Amino acid sequence: MARVSKNMQPHEALVVVCEGTETEMSYFPALKSCDNVKFVPRPQEKVTSESKRNRTRNARDLKSGDCTQYTGNEYYVGLQEVDNETYRKYCQEPIRWVRATKLFMERKGFTEGWAVYDLDNKTNGRTNASHQKARELAHEWGVHIAFSAYSIEEWFLFHYERNSQPFFKSDCEHFKEGVVCGNDSVICMNCNPCEYIGGYLRKRGLIQDYQKKKGIKLAEITLENGNLHRACVNAAWSRSLRPTCQPYECNPYTDVDKLVMRLLEKSWIIEWVKENMEFKVNNTTLKLCNGEDVVTLIYVSGLSFVVNASAVYWCDTNYESIGLDFDSSESHNGRLVSPEKESVVIKKNSRSAVLCIKSGFNEFYFEATN
Repeated sequence: MARVSKNMQPHEALVVVCEGTETEMSYFPALKSCDNVKFVPRPQEKVTSESKRNRTRNARDLKSGDCTQYTGNEYYVGLQEVDNETYRKYCQEPIRWVRATKLFMERKGFTEGWAVYDLDNKTNGRTNASHQKARELAHEWGVHIAFSAYSIEEWFLFHYERNSQPFFKSDCEHFKEGVVCGNDSVICMNCNPCEYIGGYLRKRGLIQDYQKKKGIKLAEITLENGNLHRACVNAAWSRSLRPTCQPYECNPYTDVDKLVMRLLEKSWIIEWVKENMEFKVNNTTLKLCNGEDVVTLIYVSGLSFVVNASAVYWCDTNYESIGLDFDSSESHNGRLVSPEKESVVIKKNSRSAVLCIKSGFNEFYFEATN
């Protein structure tokens, strides 16, 4: 349990520590539906003691390379030295955000903590090993991670489309100089806008004036007609592409939707399933088998499950229902799966290859491609 300090603010139960200082710090606060959340930008480490003796000792501890065990004061590392290579490396590693979150929980009494960072700047100390270490410590310390590959812009893109293109930069390097790549009124001769997520958003007209500092506007976009649900389904899809790989080995990938749903107090449970993969809808375990012209919904265990157009349906790119047809061999009264009737055969739809199985807040999606 998190240790409560005398300085804690009891009305704040959740802390979100963000790597970014612009997009994240304007976007996430604009989403929250309650007041007991604290958002923290990139932590600034400080010297814990003014004494020369302690400075020397702290420097020696830091140079030992074990930054993870040094608690310092509040969430600080203990000493900031621009010429200290170990410190510079530590500042780029994902463990920094996980550890800062853990220390906020300990020192300020927050009961839940989230570290928000991404794959960006991987060459500056973000190796697979450092990502894995951060995840192991997050699990040990009870810290949640909201991670994106390549960057948080992947999450914004998923509000509009399911895109499997791997990006390797969030925006053009000339963007900070005022060159808005991808905007039709500005031509950047140094790059192809669609190589960068920010440029892609602008070039495709998805968010024409996308800029990192406009996080509040991005929050409005998130909450527009069906955008949030579409983004959450697409985010879950990104996690299904390489299920045996770690998040930092995938591109695209995001689980920012989990933090967003937490801030908005949503209870959606969304998952993409593979053929013959068992999944549980309430008290029924099912699986799907993909055929040439049909998909078979198979009962595995549990209670009976009624198969009708409100619970099972083909969906469009917005994940809205476009109907359901049964195979001609199915009787009207037999459209349920149970111990007595172990399967239902569903006809494929020429307009969609995505089948949704829904019950309450649980949604499972299956791509029925041959």
